[in-house]
This record gives sequence, structure tokens and C-alpha cells, in this order.
Amino acid sequence: MRRNLSGWIALLLFNIVLWLSFAEPAMASSELSSSDRRHILERLSFGTTSQQLEQVDKFGIESYIESQLNPESVKESDVLEDYLAE
Repeated sequence: MRRNLSGWIALLLFNIVLWLSFAEPAMASSELSSSDRRHILERLSFGTTSQQLEQVDKFGIESYIESQLNPESVKESDVLEDYLAE
């Protein structure tokens, strides 16, 4: 029984090593395609606008996500400031 168990463990370890030798690491890309940017924006917001796409193109997706997590750092529009001042 003990020899049978050690045989299974050895087979399992061999398969893990074999599987890891064929697995390729994921490569992170700093450049996102247009469809990737749109997909990320759609997942993080209530629909993608041209302003959001411009912001991501100009500052990057990390900056967009950071601004979504810290809304107080985003300047309000002048029109809204004028409206709230009334």
C-alpha cells in the first residue's frame, strides 16, 4: 500500500513538472488594442463615451482606473460648478 501511494505521488509530481515545462508565462503588454480599451471601459463604467476613450488614450488605462477609485481628484466641469453655485 505504501509503495503504491509513493508511486502515485511520483507520477503526480512528474506530471506537474511536465505541465509546467510546457506552460508559457503570460506576457503583459503596455499597449492595449482599441477593443481591449473599450472592453475595460465598458466593464468599469455604465457604457463607453468618446471622452473616456480620449482620456485613456491620453493618460493610459491605469490613470483612468485611479481616477475612478479617487473621484475627488477629478475636477468638476465648469458648467456643473456654475450650476451648483446658483
